[in-house]
Amino acid sequence: MNWEIFWNAFSAIGSITASITALFIVKWNIKLSNKKNLEFFLNEFSFTPDDDKENKQDFIEICLANTGNRRISIKSLAFKLTNVQSRGFQNWAMDFPCVLEIEEIKVYTIQKDFLKKWIDEGIKDYSILSDEYIVLFAKDLSDKEYSYNTKIKYREYMAKSDIRLYKK
Repeated sequence: MNWEIFWNAFSAIGSITASITALFIVKWNIKLSNKKNLEFFLNEFSFTPDDDKENKQDFIEICLANTGNRRISIKSLAFKLTNVQSRGFQNWAMDFPCVLEIEEIKVYTIQKDFLKKWIDEGIKDYSILSDEYIVLFAKDLSDKEYSYNTKIKYREYMAKSDIRLYKK
């Protein structure tokens, strides 16, 4: 056996393997650096103007945080009603489309009573099942969908005044 030919072949196989590995690493780095990620945070709070207990108002804060490596242009924010068209917040005086830069957070505040009325209309108008979970989602300009499942059913949320959209 000629050892010179063996080591030349072995070297060629090693060079090809290294080249293929380098191509995969470059592709992985490009994909990693172009990653979009949107996180949702929900908070509920009460506001009492001038310590007037009778005029207490409950609000829901919806926070959208861009935790990815690219900016995201959000074109809509909505609650998803399963098996039917989703109902958007376009008429809620929110600024859409909005651009979220890297590590930026946008906060939207809505009244809890308004949301409950809006969900109730959705249950009646779209005949959705009240046993379905409340899902909040956003769409960007490329139609990529980001969702947040609240793990709370419509029925539970509508029946109790003290239930929150998020679990601690």
